[in-house]
Amino acid sequence: MDVMKDPSSSITQRYRALYQLKETEGDEGRKGLVESLELTKSVLLLHEICFSLGQRGDKESIEVLEKILMMRSEHNEVTRHEAAEALGAIGDERCLPLLKQYWDDEEESQAVRETCELAYQRILLLKNDPNQFSTKSPFSSVDPTPSFLNNIPPSTKSLEEILCDEDEPLFDRYRAMFSLRNIGTPEAIASVGKALLTDKKSALFRHELAYILGQLEKMESVESLTESLARESEHPMVRHESAEALGAIATPAILKNISGYTSHKEPLVSESCTVALDMADYWSNWKPDTTAQ
Repeated sequence: MDVMKDPSSSITQRYRALYQLKETEGDEGRKGLVESLELTKSVLLLHEICFSLGQRGDKESIEVLEKILMMRSEHNEVTRHEAAEALGAIGDERCLPLLKQYWDDEEESQAVRETCELAYQRILLLKNDPNQFSTKSPFSSVDPTPSFLNNIPPSTKSLEEILCDEDEPLFDRYRAMFSLRNIGTPEAIASVGKALLTDKKSALFRHELAYILGQLEKMESVESLTESLARESEHPMVRHESAEALGAIATPAILKNISGYTSHKEPLVSESCTVALDMADYWSNWKPDTTAQ
């Protein structure tokens, strides 16, 4: 916690300290994460803390996450979206009224409204049909929606059709997304990359596409992730996830490209690229050497 409290600590030092807190079990880890919310103004760190609280699933975190969601003037939409997603991940029915309130709020940002929509629907499905969650994530993540049961529809083409159809319910598009991730073939990855670059409807959706490509860490996704990061018109949270996904793949050519964004005018982009480079360096101690790509 000393690093988080020290205002002179760099973003990479703080992120590494946050990573240690994420790995700390029990009340100590949760309390450390909650305390850290008051120690930074970085949207990157704040949203990562909210994400971590959701993944832990501690109901004791509900109150602070609800407060963040309600603090429209104090917190960026990216942080508030992540707080809402975390509430969905915890899955407690007491969160439903607040999530429905912000889902219905037409003055709210699209990213926050859509996140509340997904979180609300996730909690209801968990309550009414828990069997829908029986196909587990191979990455041990608590996802915003389940995949389709046994990843059905069974064909990549059928799943891609749902994924890329902007008229389909967002919840179903997410389910198709996670089914394709679980399948993980080059064809499935190509479908996700296609959606990342062609979707025009939801930045929230695109940021999740980039996130799962980072989970997969496959070279087949590099071209679409690189283009997503390069798009100046793209929402910062999409570019952030694209940067971190590229950092997870971490070939020398990729890292050279990411380094060109470390001074970007958008803090979420520059900090994400700085952290991606640092984390690639950290994990290189455990990964086999990659050849130049």
